[in-house]
Amino acid sequence: MKKTLFNDSWRYFTGITGPFDLGAKPAEKPVTLPFDPMIFEKRDPEEKSGGAAGFYPAKTYTFVKDFELPEEGAETRYILEFEGVMSEALVYVNNEYAGGNHHGYSQFFCDITSDVKEGKTNTVKVISQHESLRSRWYSGAGIYRDVYLHTGGPVYIPPEGVKITTEAVYDAYAVIRADVEIRNTRGRDVQVKLAVAAVSEGRGGNAETSHLVTVEAMKTASARVRFAVKDPDLWSPDSPVLYTLKTSLYEGDRLLDEAEDEFGIRSLSLDPVSGLKINGVETKLRGGCIHHDNGLIGAVSLYDAEVFRMKNMKAAGFNAIRSAHHPAGKALLKACDHVGILVMDELSDMWTYQKNENDFALLFNDEMEKEADRMVSKDYNHPSVILYSTGNEIPEIGRKSGRLMNRRIITRLHEKDSTRFTTNAVNGLLLAGDEMQDFAKQMGGSMENASVASIDEMNDVMSTFADRLSAFLSENKVVERKLEEISDECDVIGFNYMTDQHTEELLRNPQHVAVGSETYPEDIPVLWDIVGKHPAVIGDFTWTGYDYLGEAGIGIFHYLDEKPQGFGVWPDRVAYCGDIDLTGYRRPVSFLREMAYGLRKEPYMFVERPEIFGKTADKNKWKYKDAEASWTYNKTGSPVRVYVLGIGDEAALFLNGAPAGKARIGEKEPFTAVFELPYEPGELTAVCYKEGRTTGQVTLKTAGFPKQFEIISSADKIQADPQRLVFLQTDLLDVNGVKNMLERKQVSVQVEGPAVLMGFGNAEPTSLENDPLETTKESFNGRVMAVVRSTGEAGEIRVTFRAEGMEEKTVCIKAE
Repeated sequence: MKKTLFNDSWRYFTGITGPFDLGAKPAEKPVTLPFDPMIFEKRDPEEKSGGAAGFYPAKTYTFVKDFELPEEGAETRYILEFEGVMSEALVYVNNEYAGGNHHGYSQFFCDITSDVKEGKTNTVKVISQHESLRSRWYSGAGIYRDVYLHTGGPVYIPPEGVKITTEAVYDAYAVIRADVEIRNTRGRDVQVKLAVAAVSEGRGGNAETSHLVTVEAMKTASARVRFAVKDPDLWSPDSPVLYTLKTSLYEGDRLLDEAEDEFGIRSLSLDPVSGLKINGVETKLRGGCIHHDNGLIGAVSLYDAEVFRMKNMKAAGFNAIRSAHHPAGKALLKACDHVGILVMDELSDMWTYQKNENDFALLFNDEMEKEADRMVSKDYNHPSVILYSTGNEIPEIGRKSGRLMNRRIITRLHEKDSTRFTTNAVNGLLLAGDEMQDFAKQMGGSMENASVASIDEMNDVMSTFADRLSAFLSENKVVERKLEEISDECDVIGFNYMTDQHTEELLRNPQHVAVGSETYPEDIPVLWDIVGKHPAVIGDFTWTGYDYLGEAGIGIFHYLDEKPQGFGVWPDRVAYCGDIDLTGYRRPVSFLREMAYGLRKEPYMFVERPEIFGKTADKNKWKYKDAEASWTYNKTGSPVRVYVLGIGDEAALFLNGAPAGKARIGEKEPFTAVFELPYEPGELTAVCYKEGRTTGQVTLKTAGFPKQFEIISSADKIQADPQRLVFLQTDLLDVNGVKNMLERKQVSVQVEGPAVLMGFGNAEPTSLENDPLETTKESFNGRVMAVVRSTGEAGEIRVTFRAEGMEEKTVCIKAE
C-alpha cells in the first residue's frame, strides 16, 4: 500500500465533546504531530501521580484533522496507522467509530474504507484518554508517535505484511526469506506475480526474484519467497549496513501494489559455551536501560530525536539498549538500525498485578496475545532487535500464575518469531512474593504493611540494603526454588540488581545463559568482570543509560539540611540517574563505565562542590557522585573532594604546578583515586601511573566569567520537512575557551527562518521552569540546549543565543 505521512494540519483541545454539549465547540489549537501535550501542562505538586510523573498532570485530549481524498474508485482501501497514542485511544472518521487501542505503547491500525468519502472533506477525530496513576514514570500524552495513511487497491500487501528473515549466512552469500501477506478483497480469485528485489545501501550484492501466487476471493494468502544475496554486507553494531526489500504485486503487466522495507542481513546465535554471537562473532551487550521520553520535548518520538539519543549513547560506549518497560517505538528502532545499537524490547511493566491503580494490569490478561503479536510484527524486520523481554519486575513471577503467564508469553513470542531470544527481568524481592517481609526482617529492616505493589517501599529496602541484598538473594533457597522454572523457560534469564546471582545461576545450571537486565550504575566494574569471565553471561544493562522525566529524584542528592529525604520530592522532575543527562552530556559515571568496558585509557577527573563537603545526603545505589568535571568555585580555602578515574596503580595531583597529593587507584573503588585538598583557583592536573610509568593525565582549569558560547549542532543541513529536528547543545565559556559550570546565566534563544522552537532548557533535575517553548532559560552546569523543528519550507534557519555580558552567537542551518 502507498504509505503517506499523516502528521500535518491537526488541531487539538483538552477534554472531549460529548453528546449533550449541544454544539458547543471548544477552542482548538493547531498542531503538527507527533505531539505530547503533557509536557506543556503546568506541573502540580498535588498531582496524584506525584514524582513518578514528574508532577505533570494527566489529562484527556481530543485531536481533529480534516482531509480530502481524490476520486480513486470504489475498490480503494484506506487504513490509518497510529504508532502510539497515550494511553488509550478512540478513533472516529466522519463521526463513525473506526477503532481504538488500550495500550499507549503499541501501534494499531484502523480500516476506514467504509467511513470515508472520496472527493469530499473527511474528518478524523482521536480521543487520547490519559489518567493519573497510569504509569510509574513520565508517560507523556496525546498522539506522541507518527500517524500514516495507507492507500491501496482491492488486492494489496497490508501494513507490516512483509516479514524478512536471514536464514543462513555463508562466506560468499546469504539466504533470505520474505514472507509476504497478500489480501484479496475482490469477489473472485486472482493470480498475481510477487516480485521482490533486495538492494544494498553499501557495496554488497543485490538480488531479485518473483513467484506466482493465487489468492482466493475475499481471503488472505501468505507467500514465502527465498533468495540468495551474493557477497552480502552484514549488519552489526560496528557496521550497521542496511538493505531495502522492494516488494511488488502484478496482475499481468499491471502493478497492483508495492511495499518497501528496510532490513539487515545478520546471523544470531546463543548458547552457554560461546554466549551471544552476531555473524559468528562473540558479542557482549554493553547496555543501558532507557525510558521513551526525549527530555526537553517530552514523549515526542521523531527519528532525529531518537538518532540524537542513540548517537550519544554509542559515543559513550554503549552498544545496546533495553526499552524499559514497554515496546519500543518504530522511530527508535529505525534509529537503532541505522546507528548500530542492539535492542532488548520489553512487553510490559506489569501483568495481572497492579503497580498503579490505573495501569495496564487491568487489561493485560485479555490483551496479552494481541500485544505480543504487535511487538513482534513491529520488530521483525529490524536487525537491531535481538531479545524480547516478557516483563519487568513482575510481582507474581514467583507464583504459579506468574510461571504460567511467563510460559504463555514466551510460547506466543516464539510462535510468531523463532529467530530471536526471550528473557524476563527478574527482581529477587518481588520473586519472593509474600516472603518479602521476612527477607527484610532477616536483614534487619522492616516492611510493615508492604505488598508486592508497594514500589516505593521496595525501592527503600533496595536502597537501604543494596550492598548486602544481592548476596543475600543469591544464597536464599526461596529465591532459588522460585527462580528455577522461570530461568528454565527463558532463553536468557535476566537479573535486576542481583549481581551475585549471575555466577550462582551458572553454578546451579551451567546450561543457562544470563544477562544483567537492570543494574546499579556504579556496579559496572564488578559486573563487567563477571561478564568477561563467563561467556554465558552475555552483558549488562545499567539503570539508566539516558536520563528521563519522571520517577523523579531517585538519582538526586538530597542533603539533609536542605530538603527531606525520599523519592519524588517537589519540585524534582527527572530521575537524574542516567549516564547521559537530558541535554546529551555525559556524567561522571559514564566515564567509569567506559573504563570498565576497556574502551577508555585517558584519565577523567571530577570534583565535589565545596559547599557540600562534609554534608550528609540520602545516598542510594542509583546515585554515583554529586560532582562535575570543574575546577571553578568561589570558595577559596574550603576543602573539596577530588576523584580521578584512571588506568594504573597510582595517581598524583598537581595544583598550579605544585604537588598536591598521591593516592592509590582502586584502593577504595575500582579505577578510582580519591583526594581531599583546599580549593585554590588555577590549574589542577592529575597524572596516573602504572609501575612508575605515566598512563595519562588530565587537567581542569578555573574559568573566568562566561563570555562566549560553544555550540554543537546535530546538523548543519537538513531536509525541508517538519519531521526533521536539529539539537543545539550550548556551553558557556570564558574568554580563554574554558567552560564555566558555576555561573548561572539567563540565556535566550531566537529562531529565524523556516523552523520553530520545539524545546529549550537544561538538565537541572529540580527546575521550576515549565514551558519548553519559553525563549529564556537559566543555564545549569554551564549548559542549555535548544531543539528546533523544520516548518517544511526551504531556506536558512538561524538560531541565535544571547546572555548578558556574553557575545551572542548564531548557528546557521540549511533546510533544503
